Amino acid sequence: MTLVVSPGEGGTQQYMQSHWARPLADLLSVVASLVSLFTNDRARLSTELPHAGDLLYVGHGTADALGSPALFDGVNVAGIGGRIVAVACRSADRLGPNAVEAGTRGYVGFVDDLHVVNAEVLDELIIRNFEPLLTASWSEAEFEERFKAACQGVQDDHFSGRRRRAPDAHIIGSAAQVMKLSVRAL
Repeated sequence: MTLVVSPGEGGTQQYMQSHWARPLADLLSVVASLVSLFTNDRARLSTELPHAGDLLYVGHGTADALGSPALFDGVNVAGIGGRIVAVACRSADRLGPNAVEAGTRGYVGFVDDLHVVNAEVLDELIIRNFEPLLTASWSEAEFEERFKAACQGVQDDHFSGRRRRAPDAHIIGSAAQVMKLSVRAL
């Protein structure tokens, strides 16, 4: 079973939940058993962890935790035997390696701050690349390679390609560049 968690409270998290977490949960529900929890209740999430194979988290992150306040950290990630996929800032810095060391099958996340921009091309970048990872069509290593290539394509298109004159082209290209440089598959 895949546990999908996205707190979705306020601005950026609300955007991430509606544009990334919910569409990914909808795609996953077709091919996998999943529980979607759009909550920031750590106690409730802790009751679901023993039943979860994989965890998809979409929301705020820090180097040591997912969520603010922390929903997943060094205390409870050890209970996740499957893979953790975190579309969250900085969590692949320390939490990811600690989770793998504690026994999770793998960790995919980012080591820097994500720049969440209201842009359909970035929403598609997340959905189209995380979906094959989450459905096991791609390994973590394949995901990292393909995601970086897709980010490079968006970056090139918005810095010097056909979309370079579009409104917010530089912001969108920069957001893709940050994702490309900071994604990690552990």
